Amino acid sequence: MISGNQPALDGYKPNISDKTKESMQSLAAFQQQAQQQQETGAARADVAAGTTDAEEMPSLQDELREIGITDYQWNALNNPERRKIIEDRLDPLDITDIILHGEVRQDVPIHLEKLTVQYRSVTGEEDLAVKRMMYTEEGGDRYMMDKYTLMQLALALVSINGQPLPAHLDNEQRFDEKMFVIKFEKVLRFPVQFLADLGIQYLWFDERVRHLFVGATEALKNT
Repeated sequence: MISGNQPALDGYKPNISDKTKESMQSLAAFQQQAQQQQETGAARADVAAGTTDAEEMPSLQDELREIGITDYQWNALNNPERRKIIEDRLDPLDITDIILHGEVRQDVPIHLEKLTVQYRSVTGEEDLAVKRMMYTEEGGDRYMMDKYTLMQLALALVSINGQPLPAHLDNEQRFDEKMFVIKFEKVLRFPVQFLADLGIQYLWFDERVRHLFVGATEALKNT
């Protein structure tokens, strides 16, 4: 993809080992499954809003039952009305935080006076680090996708009700695998229902960060 965006490298064909090719294929499969999950989540939101017939929505009832979450519970967590209520409470994101701090953070009051979670944007270094950790992992497709998703969530979580989670960055703000494993194991001890909601909130946070950059681009066009 990089060489494809550089005309000077036209015709250049790097020598890629079979092991690297397998890794790239696995990553492509992860990305495809993640996209399918996002599309299914959007379909569920449409059903909850009454804009889509429930019969047209792909059924994940068996998958949800495997982790103890029913269709009713999922729709109760992931729907446009609930998202609007939560996002109306939020302080706006500031793109200058990227320049000053290298990341964007936001406190998300999921339940007023009961549950507030702080999320942060994830760097490319961290994203590649957990993908490297997943390379040696073995298991079924569902297990692999779920673990990768939970690792991404662990990268993004900062604190819950003001109580910091273990850090996974060293003193130089670089990814530390041993520190991350400690943090990840702590996150895994949360109930799956709670993890499902934390994951939904992170997905919405990630979309807000993406829109932040899109908004900045649109503003530049109008200047």
